[in-house]
Amino acid sequence: GEPASPVFSTTVALTNWPLTPDGRIVAVLTATGGVQLCELASGKPLFAPFDVGGTVRHVEFDVTGKVMLTTANGGAVRLWDVQTGQLLAEPSVQQSTNVVAALSPTAPLLVTGSVDGVVYRSRIGGGSAQAFQELFANSGNLALAFLPGSPVRLLQLNADRAHIIDLASGREISSFAYPEPFALFQNARSFTPDCKVMVVLVKHGAETKCQAWTLDPASGVTGVVDLQEAPTAPGRAVFSPRGDLVALAGAGVMHTVRLWKLKTGAPVASPVLLYGTQFPIGGM
Repeated sequence: GEPASPVFSTTVALTNWPLTPDGRIVAVLTATGGVQLCELASGKPLFAPFDVGGTVRHVEFDVTGKVMLTTANGGAVRLWDVQTGQLLAEPSVQQSTNVVAALSPTAPLLVTGSVDGVVYRSRIGGGSAQAFQELFANSGNLALAFLPGSPVRLLQLNADRAHIIDLASGREISSFAYPEPFALFQNARSFTPDCKVMVVLVKHGAETKCQAWTLDPASGVTGVVDLQEAPTAPGRAVFSPRGDLVALAGAGVMHTVRLWKLKTGAPVASPVLLYGTQFPIGGM
């Protein structure tokens, strides 16, 4: 029969979900922590929910819109055919329950990294991921993101420093230290689309704060803004396409979602109470 229609109208006025480049297909988070593809115009599910190997952490589409990447809390990294709903590849080569991954915005490149500190690179195409090549190993991977304007420059956050990596050579271009220790949100996507701002949780004594850090690849963290009345538990973070707003949700089954201005730290909308996991996966 027809796949059950997902409930996503609850939050569509506040945030959207990751879209294919043509804007036709949207990926939504199901009540069980999986992923379902739907037509944006009608909300009609295209396929049954995907088994992503655990509770989904991150979803994104490649430059063609034909391949979808998912990562899950269990460590699974999977590539899916958007047109057929079939699993293309499960390319994770790391034995870790905390794997992060990113697709290049302009080239058929996939990188994965885990807390063991190893970063792998693979080319994708023709419905498969080619053999992975180990690039380097250091003190762990908290997050990975491709820098805008380059298909081979990678921003890598590890436990003590951030690194800018040239994937063509596997060499480090630059690195910088953090102003203080921090924690990231659960969906492992704590950067604005242009990688100029990241949202973190920091602890000052007994108090936990949510902050927006302005990033400069050449000089590091150049600005810090406290997000007023923001959640202090690592839930989920979602950014607007222009990188000026962030929607944050606290952890737990019952949680609120609210918007903030990244430049000033001021909230711009009243909290919306959600139940379960009905929260967007990717960007607004």
